[in-house]
Amino acid sequence: MSADRARMSHDPNRAYRAVVLQQGRVTLEADGNEASSIAELARRQDMIDVIGPFGTSDNGYEVSVVGGHFQIGAGSYHIGGWRMTLGEATALGHFHDEL
Repeated sequence: MSADRARMSHDPNRAYRAVVLQQGRVTLEADGNEASSIAELARRQDMIDVIGPFGTSDNGYEVSVVGGHFQIGAGSYHIGGWRMTLGEATALGHFHDEL
């Protein structure tokens, strides 16, 4: 299956902060894509500045033992500026205490 896609022209090494539209110039899909990419990169960098390279504000993804099963707790965890969200706690498997 093929798709008609606009080019992805964003290059973080250029350190652009915005896309400026010019009067009389045709606006392309790539202009919108680049503006979105610039904004997303800035948002991720802000999250890393505030939270750090990884962390949680609500103990999300906390591993515990509940009723003999490992459990990953609900909540959010930030990794590299990306927020991962787990809506409900998830049981992983049975814990065997061999002491």
